[in-house]
Amino acid sequence: MTGKEATLQEFFYGTEPIIIPVYQRNYTWAKKDCEILLNDIVDICFSPRKTHFIGSIVYVKHTDGNIIIDGQQRITTISLLMLAMRNAIASGDISTDDESLKKKIEYQFLINQFSRDEEHRMKLKPFRDDSKSFDALFKEKEDYVVGSRITENYIYFYGELVKRNIDLNNLFEAISKRLVFVGIMLEPAHGDDAQQIFESINSTGVRLREADKIRNYVLMNLDAKKQEEYYNKYWAPLENNTGANLEDFMRDYLTMARKSIPNKSEVYNVFKQYVLDTYPEGIEPLLESLNHYSSIFKSIKDCKVASEKADSTMRNLEQLDITTTYPFLLAMLNYYQEGQIDTEQVENVLRVIEVFLFRRIMSGYYNTGLNKVFHNMHSRILKMQHDEYTYSDVLIYLLQHGISYWEFPNDQEFKRSFEERDVYKMRPNYRLYLFCSLEESLNKEAVGVKQKIEDGILSIEHVMPQTLTETWKQELGPDFTQEDFDRWIHNIGNLTLTAYNTEYSNRSFLDKRDGVPSLPDMKGFKDSCVAMNHYISSCQQWTVKEMSTRCLKIAEHAAKLWPYPNTEFEPIVIQDEFIPIDADFQFKSRNIKSYSFNGATVTVESWADAFTRIVRTLYEIDSTRIHRLAQDPSEVYYSVTEQNGFNKIAEGIYLLVACDTNNKLRQMRKLLLLYNFESDDITVALYPKKQEVEESAPPKADNIQRNN
Repeated sequence: MTGKEATLQEFFYGTEPIIIPVYQRNYTWAKKDCEILLNDIVDICFSPRKTHFIGSIVYVKHTDGNIIIDGQQRITTISLLMLAMRNAIASGDISTDDESLKKKIEYQFLINQFSRDEEHRMKLKPFRDDSKSFDALFKEKEDYVVGSRITENYIYFYGELVKRNIDLNNLFEAISKRLVFVGIMLEPAHGDDAQQIFESINSTGVRLREADKIRNYVLMNLDAKKQEEYYNKYWAPLENNTGANLEDFMRDYLTMARKSIPNKSEVYNVFKQYVLDTYPEGIEPLLESLNHYSSIFKSIKDCKVASEKADSTMRNLEQLDITTTYPFLLAMLNYYQEGQIDTEQVENVLRVIEVFLFRRIMSGYYNTGLNKVFHNMHSRILKMQHDEYTYSDVLIYLLQHGISYWEFPNDQEFKRSFEERDVYKMRPNYRLYLFCSLEESLNKEAVGVKQKIEDGILSIEHVMPQTLTETWKQELGPDFTQEDFDRWIHNIGNLTLTAYNTEYSNRSFLDKRDGVPSLPDMKGFKDSCVAMNHYISSCQQWTVKEMSTRCLKIAEHAAKLWPYPNTEFEPIVIQDEFIPIDADFQFKSRNIKSYSFNGATVTVESWADAFTRIVRTLYEIDSTRIHRLAQDPSEVYYSVTEQNGFNKIAEGIYLLVACDTNNKLRQMRKLLLLYNFESDDITVALYPKKQEVEESAPPKADNIQRNN
């Protein structure tokens, strides 16, 4: 690596092109950045200082030219300013006493006068769309690329030069001879790692995203020809498939490939390690894989995954915002494309996920943590599948027998949620999904319900209005209370769809049901083509009784519309095989032989022994988290004082072990999540049944102490 101070004139001088490589981002400087730069340069013209430092430019000297590692934004902006000066002189919008100034600008900063081919004629060679926009500025105005940041900043410079009537001779002198930088030339042949240096540079401008870093890592250390080949063959299609979601795709791909979820801020570091561990012979197979899975990612986003039935379900899933399932969907749809499962199975799998997610949404469970459910679901299904059972059979089993944080609400809980949920206050996308699904299932002639709601043609109507008039208070009856109002106002039993929300307003129930003769354009519920209004139109009054009855009817219908899936699948468990503690298995009646966690396999005497040792291991990793639990008065499993039934973890920290096996397992799973481990990172081996002793009661405290 060599570095020296130089002027911009010295850097641009010569015949070597200045190349912005394919792995760099497009030009990003905004008008404000250009304004600051121009003002600084104008100030230099009148400043007694001889030079003005503009930072460093890092580059690699290559046979094709100087490849820019850092400094792209400044170099491109200076070139745009120079081009604006040159064109302003050529058009006559600005005059100058130096007749040679136009050619000085051209040959020192813009054009290689000795080049014999068009490709190397320009001194600056941006890439991708920037190249087209930059080249167009040398042509007529009608050729300019509208909407390009390159074009916009050029037009800004041109306009400012003309408006301010800036002396171009002084401006050229200031730019070419008084703007100085430190030029750092990397020498890969002498061990300079361009990627490593790039990561360590604290450059100005827009912060690099994790996906930008990955692109640089993939392409930077290749020769120029390979860079362009790999970019066009792999990276450009990948970017086209993922669009603005490239970073999310990378995280989903790594989650699927590694069966572990990287933090958003660590995607790049995880990617680098994954490449080193998995593709030591070269990165092209990985690029092929990324390209393949990006096309599957696009099919998910476009809701074109298999059959029309599967695509329709996928559209529903997208409306429910199911990005937590993407790693699983990538693996499952790849499995489908390989011919391992058929279209019917894809349809079944997507429908099961839809039912699972919506039942949870209605029952008030959060779906944000479900990435821990789906990140390794595909591999778990393949591991457990046996005999004649299908892929979807195993998925149903796993979802129905999950651990506590991924409840699959049964019919009783699901129907009860309709009675208890304030549907009107649900997230808009969930509410839209619910009403569209109900109406389309009830009305065979329903067409474009979702679009009509989004366009405002249909809207959600409170049959009992949110503001009660005296007429409504009388209609609701003398026993109607404020508690009744709060209970039912936003409940599904009181909500429907109508095109006359404004007209209905706070009108009486009979006006809403039958219409008002003086308002012929307002149809009542009796004349409505909305199926959700049929029961309402048959009622003689609208009280708590009718709202409750309608709520129950909708709940019964919903249980059939989103049916709880059935499967006869049962896993095969091999004796003494290590079983994850989040597996569906009757641990309570089994004696533990050993456990495996954090790289160690430990033989233990009892579940209490295993529980204690695991918590001690976690305490050694980070004691502060256990201390916080022990000091929390609501935590019954931890204490800062010695008590019967508690084992000592450390000085002043005690753990409750006088509890049954299921509670021990539940606490272990909670701790794994607290410490950012996966729920299956602890596995246990059990004794064969013939050696088992039924665990009928919790062990006594003195016995527990002897186990340690």
